[in-house]
Amino acid sequence: MSDLLIRGLSPRTKKEMEEMAREEDLSLNQLAVRLLRQAIDQQNEKEEEEQRHREAFRRLEELRQRIQKKYGKFDESWKLIREDRDSR
Repeated sequence: MSDLLIRGLSPRTKKEMEEMAREEDLSLNQLAVRLLRQAIDQQNEKEEEEQRHREAFRRLEELRQRIQKKYGKFDESWKLIREDRDSR
C-alpha cells in the first residue's frame, strides 16, 4: 500500500471528514481512501459513458451516410413542417 499526504486541506473540510468518519465508524484514513475510490470510479464511469455516446453518434453518422448514399439527400424535416404550418 502507498501513502499519500494531503496538504492544504481547509479546517472546515477536515472537520466535515472527521464527522463523516465518526458517523460511519471509520478512521479518517479509511474514509479518505473510500472517498478517493468513489471519485475515481465516478470519473471512470463518466468517461465510459462519454465514449459510449461518441460511439453511438459515430454509428448514427455512418447510418445517415449510408441512407444518403442509397436514397439521396432529403430536405430537412423541420423546414417542411414549418412550410406546412405556415400554409394553414
